[in-house]
Amino acid sequence: MDAKVITRYDTDLEDRLACALQTVYEVDSETPLEPFRLADGHQVLLKREDRSKVRSYKWRGAYHKIAQCVASGDRGPFAATSAGNHAQGVAVAARALGVHATIFMPKTTPQLKREAVASIGGDCVDIQLSLIHISEPTRLES
Repeated sequence: MDAKVITRYDTDLEDRLACALQTVYEVDSETPLEPFRLADGHQVLLKREDRSKVRSYKWRGAYHKIAQCVASGDRGPFAATSAGNHAQGVAVAARALGVHATIFMPKTTPQLKREAVASIGGDCVDIQLSLIHISEPTRLES
């Protein structure tokens, strides 16, 4: 990974944003803005997140955070609790950065979402919907 990753927050916001953009777009391309005309004649721009790898913006935050950790020497393991798009984002980040991530998913998560995470390479662990149940397995993993 050639991108400069800022790990301290003493730089200005513009630098941090530029760094984040450079980092996340190593993995997937920027999603386009598409003009759309409303029935009343006004035009709006739609951000086409359906064109990203996980069809959501949530992968960017997961990738950027894990990339920061890796750049500072922390190779995990990483864990997340999610029933959907964030889970896929963490799996994409872990795979791209060559680290391990475990995704704790509520037992009620649809099979389609589980399969999406597994197809990326994420390890899924079933959990109850209580925060107590979520935090305990996470501590055991680290």
